[in-house]
Amino acid sequence: MLSPKIEKRRRAPARLDFVICIFTATFSITKRLTVRFGDKLKKLKYLSRLAILKINIKLKNDMKTIDALNKLLGIELFLFPFQDCETMSLQAMGNRVVLPGNRKRVGKSVERMRSYWAGRCALAVAFERLGIEAYIEPAPDYGYLEVFTKDGEKISDLYVNLSHTESIVAAVLAPCPVGVDIELADRDATRVISRVASELEMSLAKKGVFATNGKLLNPNIALWSAKEAAAKAVGLGMKFGLNSFEIHFTKEDIYRVKNDRKGPLFLKNPSVVIESFDPYIVSVCSESEMMPSGRICRRLISSFDLD
Repeated sequence: MLSPKIEKRRRAPARLDFVICIFTATFSITKRLTVRFGDKLKKLKYLSRLAILKINIKLKNDMKTIDALNKLLGIELFLFPFQDCETMSLQAMGNRVVLPGNRKRVGKSVERMRSYWAGRCALAVAFERLGIEAYIEPAPDYGYLEVFTKDGEKISDLYVNLSHTESIVAAVLAPCPVGVDIELADRDATRVISRVASELEMSLAKKGVFATNGKLLNPNIALWSAKEAAAKAVGLGMKFGLNSFEIHFTKEDIYRVKNDRKGPLFLKNPSVVIESFDPYIVSVCSESEMMPSGRICRRLISSFDLD
């Protein structure tokens, strides 16, 4: 019988051969995998770098939007007379703020379609002037406009609203909920005002409290416009019921809104400012602190902005 030391020496070469065999097999398999999956690994590295590049581009674009939003400290009102603009031009410009997957044919009448695209067109020009890349989409349950990035992420610090007649659009942007309404100053609202205004509101309106730049306004249409802007500011619009809240009149050019009914959007101290743009009046409702002087930054959009 061999001693343990001799037996150990006899087994050593066998163990060495086994280790060499395992190493050779491992090296062979690794080489085969490298050859087989080399292209896939290169592709994976390329896709990783591409993803990082896309993230960097997105961050840069988001920073541009953030910078632009930081500059939007107050309310921006854009007025766009579109009666002389071609329908195709309105649609082409308006499509810039509609997410590609949500573009659709709008309305059966030409007037309705033109008003729809003119509103989107006004927002497209407004975004472009302010350096904002954004898209709009109606809220599912209420229909007020929400603002999104190209990737469909909601921009929470930017609010927009639209109003239009057959020939002009009013578009408003603000860092808090905002509503706008534009009406012909000489429009007769006698029949409808009694259904949406309280006796106190109508009696005060008839005393001539509605004025802008020292010029008295048609009390019925001014009251109607102010109440509609207030209803839109909280995200409910005409569904709100214009007779469910009151406009409180002051000697200033700012009219306080007393509202006990909640909507999807919230204003702590809502107020209305009425601007004159002959032959129209424009009412804007938002937070009181956004309109401390009773004036709003107003910009005019022309057909040249569509080029």
